[in-house]
Amino acid sequence: MASLAGCTGKLSLAPCSIAGRITRASDGNGLDEIIVQVNGASNVATTSKDGNWSMSGLTGVVTVTPAGGQGWVFTPSAKTIWRSANDVDFIAVPTTYSASGRVYDDLGNPIRLVVIEASGHPGIVMTNADGVWAWDGLSGTTILTAEAHGWTFSPSSHVVDGPASGVDFVGSPKVITYSVSGRVTDKVGNPIGGALITFSGFAGGIVTKPDGTWSKSGLLGSVTITASHDDWVLSPSSCIVDGPRSDVDFVGSFGANRR
Repeated sequence: MASLAGCTGKLSLAPCSIAGRITRASDGNGLDEIIVQVNGASNVATTSKDGNWSMSGLTGVVTVTPAGGQGWVFTPSAKTIWRSANDVDFIAVPTTYSASGRVYDDLGNPIRLVVIEASGHPGIVMTNADGVWAWDGLSGTTILTAEAHGWTFSPSSHVVDGPASGVDFVGSPKVITYSVSGRVTDKVGNPIGGALITFSGFAGGIVTKPDGTWSKSGLLGSVTITASHDDWVLSPSSCIVDGPRSDVDFVGSFGANRR
């Protein structure tokens, strides 16, 4: 028993130094900013960029332990040292945890089949009929995002680094606009400029160019397009659209005011 009294292995309590390295199990690279605790020491050691650490001025039998709560599980969990040593090494694997939440609309109704992605982790999870999702086996700092066609979500992402519940997203229908265009001509294809094109639900209108063409962007939902001209009777008088089109054409016949 006396041989364990000091770091030198003798009855003397002469100070000794210890050092080691903490590496990642997956690739052997050093881990930086890992806190290493030594019982009886007045301070702690922190690993450098290459995973190395050291501490001096120790006496007696000491236990070296990488601190918990750093996102890693260490093997071994601790080492007992009683003499100077430079091989007090540990191997680390990421701590895994679970996160869960719910996705719903502005009224609280669940949104199903929303894709939840986690940065640095392959695969996806999806919300069920109740809008609930859960992801097991996460590690490290993870960015969680939600995605579904026709929806935008708030917040755009959540950042987690440990077990988390209530990681919710609120969805709003995505506003999708579209553009339409066409041409106004007479029956033989000659352009009619100056025709007024109006759009239901939208203030104002546009006028056809000298070549008879027109275009409008930023339309939303179902829109009735109406064409008119003081000197022409245009056919059809109106056209209903609900998505992008480039063939909304009108054909003019001589009107009562045409000279």
